[in-house]
Amino acid sequence: SSGINAEYGGSHCGTVLPVESNSSLPDTEDTPTFIKAFVFSPEVPIRVDYKGKNIRGDKNLISNPVTNLLIGLAQLNCSELRLKSLCYRQGLLGYSRLLEWATNQWVNDIKTSQLPSILGGVGPMHSFIQLFSGVVDLVYLPVQQYREDGRIVRGLQRGANSFTHSTAVSLLQLTTKLFSSIQCVAEVTYDLVSPSQHRRSSPSFQHPADLREGLVNAYQVVTTDISSRASSIQHAAVYNHSTKGITSAVGGVLREIPPTLLLPFITLPKVITQLSNGAQNHLKPSTLKEREEKYRSS
Repeated sequence: SSGINAEYGGSHCGTVLPVESNSSLPDTEDTPTFIKAFVFSPEVPIRVDYKGKNIRGDKNLISNPVTNLLIGLAQLNCSELRLKSLCYRQGLLGYSRLLEWATNQWVNDIKTSQLPSILGGVGPMHSFIQLFSGVVDLVYLPVQQYREDGRIVRGLQRGANSFTHSTAVSLLQLTTKLFSSIQCVAEVTYDLVSPSQHRRSSPSFQHPADLREGLVNAYQVVTTDISSRASSIQHAAVYNHSTKGITSAVGGVLREIPPTLLLPFITLPKVITQLSNGAQNHLKPSTLKEREEKYRSS
């Protein structure tokens, strides 16, 4: 018999108790390992955040505009699930059956008891939940304060502060999501009507730490988009004139008109997103720290 201990991230996550094997060889289809007991403890919490982005510029990636649009609109924000503790002492033959049993246990638990916490992060639901929490605090905190020490005015102040803060942050988040969706639709349309040799590039900007940095990023977004569009029009005119003459140059410029008309529907949402993110981080500095921790390896 042998004992196997598993550790993840420096903390004890699971233990396979002493097992009996019919040979000293690794677990294969011919010589499966008999596992007398399996214990997975403690439960592992997982938080999922996903922000959809358009997939462009690589033919090996998804090129279907509809699929690209759905991926761009998809969002998960603070969706939480847990891999519950497991204990099985009746014996399993082979690690594949152990993995199948554990997976079935976790999937069934998620389906029966964790769907609300997962769905709470889909799309704008997390922002609506925060907004509702602020409304609840507006009523609950005065009552709680009155029960504790009878200071109803203090309770009203706490409730009003919580409501104002939660409402402001939630509205900013909803605004960001709304304009991000508009930007996503405009970008997909832009790629459909743009000449293939002049696909738009999207430079990334550092997440603003406060409203001032949001204003700076917004200004850079405007200047970058206008400069890029002007360069595309100039390139189309010069290239077509050098190859096929003045008539082709005029046609090249005319082909650049549809994407140029769509540019405000891309630039304006990006500007509002930068300002909104800056305002959110100004009101709630912990948001920026959480983001840095979340994406520190990216």
